[in-house]
Amino acid sequence: TSQTRADWATGAVTLVSRECLKQVGPWDETFFLYSEETDFELRAGDAGFRLAFADVNVVHLGGESRVRPELWALLRANRVRLYAMRHSRALATLFWAAILVGDILRALPNRTPIHRAAIEKLLRERQALVAGQPARLP
Repeated sequence: TSQTRADWATGAVTLVSRECLKQVGPWDETFFLYSEETDFELRAGDAGFRLAFADVNVVHLGGESRVRPELWALLRANRVRLYAMRHSRALATLFWAAILVGDILRALPNRTPIHRAAIEKLLRERQALVAGQPARLP
């Protein structure tokens, strides 16, 4: 394992000790696909556990969020929701705006469907997301 410290990491490959799972509880599946690992790792950190990186080789066969607009939109919405769950509504609204502006700027040069889908979802679900409520599933 590495001595690198982090609050969260991608969940493509995650190993969790039995003791951590017992104290922290299961992953919050209302995130569905994106941010559930980040939420779990942040909660584990809150409970005093530490994230460690292992030097292993893994093949991740995923990656659909970059090509499927509904999945990219869900990823962006869940990022806002997770932030909102851990911060004030005012800060969550600013974070929502930053994520929205990021997708607007990325959509301008090439009009990619993934960014348009994210913009539409972020605008449509703003109230729920900044309140920390689950995003609507595709």
